[in-house]
Amino acid sequence: MLGLGLTRQATGDHLDALTHHEQATALDQPTDLARAHAAIAATHRTLDRPEEALHHWRLALTILTDHDISQIEEINTADVRAHLAAPDHSSPTATRKARWPLA
Repeated sequence: MLGLGLTRQATGDHLDALTHHEQATALDQPTDLARAHAAIAATHRTLDRPEEALHHWRLALTILTDHDISQIEEINTADVRAHLAAPDHSSPTATRKARWPLA
């Protein structure tokens, strides 16, 4: 489901992407669940829903830190923390672009 959601998001079909990302939260592996929440956050941010994005970035960070995971392929805790700290919650830092799907 997450792969289909990422494909939909890349093609601009954000609402359908959100549906697939949300379905991916049923996955039982912490890394998959963190990826799903990060993708949901990125989609909400694209849809100009900052509060929903923040909620899912926090969930992704909680999952990663609770399982002592500092990085998985697409995301890492530093990028998620940067999104949470950014004044507009959209740009992780002025000097470094976060890896997709968080960027």
